[in-house]
Amino acid sequence: MAIMTRFLRLVKADVHGVMDQIEDKELLLKQHFREMEEDLTKKEATVKRMTSVLESLKKEHDGIEKEIERLDADIDTAIRKEKDDIARFLIRKRQPLPGRLNAAAEKIAGYEKDLATNRNCLEQQRKQYEELKIRSSACFEQLRRKESETCFGSDLFNGSDGSCFNYGVSNEEIEMELIRRKEKIGGVS
Repeated sequence: MAIMTRFLRLVKADVHGVMDQIEDKELLLKQHFREMEEDLTKKEATVKRMTSVLESLKKEHDGIEKEIERLDADIDTAIRKEKDDIARFLIRKRQPLPGRLNAAAEKIAGYEKDLATNRNCLEQQRKQYEELKIRSSACFEQLRRKESETCFGSDLFNGSDGSCFNYGVSNEEIEMELIRRKEKIGGVS
């Protein structure tokens, strides 16, 4: 039983190793970046929704304040005109409004705090995303250069001055051949 288990683990490890070699690391990274971008877009939409809710809460708060001011003015008018029944009715109507005003102010404060936290988090994640894109781009560019140097790194392809496709011929020999060919072309014309 233990031998079969070990054998299965070896087969799984080989399969994972082959899959790792088959997978294109750059394509995988691009997919991860797309997923990160989608996540950031969702978080931006959440921040926009929260901003919209906060604006409606502020409108509600302002509406309650205006209602209190209007009722206070109406109560004063009713008292001046000695309409006690109307004044009592308006006072009864005004009674719950300060509590609603405080509740709205607390909701606003909570939303403002949450919104600031989410905006800060989104900003940090956006910066990290941009930094990762730059770093990965530089890393893959460096890997491409290394691969290029590996493919063309032998002395057969590179001269001592680093020029490619030299095939072991010195620069002086190339210059002499160029002069000969120029003279040949110049003599024919």
